[in-house]
Amino acid sequence: MKSCRLIFSAAILSLLSAGDAVPTQAVAAADRKTSRLEVIERAPGDGTVLRASALLDERQGGEWHMR
Repeated sequence: MKSCRLIFSAAILSLLSAGDAVPTQAVAAADRKTSRLEVIERAPGDGTVLRASALLDERQGGEWHMR
């Protein structure tokens, strides 16, 4: 049973890689007249997924505080 747990843990660890070197689209706004989207804010990520999203961080721009 221990070997199964180790294999499972290794698989999870490989999925939690998070990039933070590429400015990634974070917030967009829609122009009602033209129906076009414009990126108005970027945040650290890998170009596709925000680092905060990969780490399941739901603070929405707030400061981190230990609980």
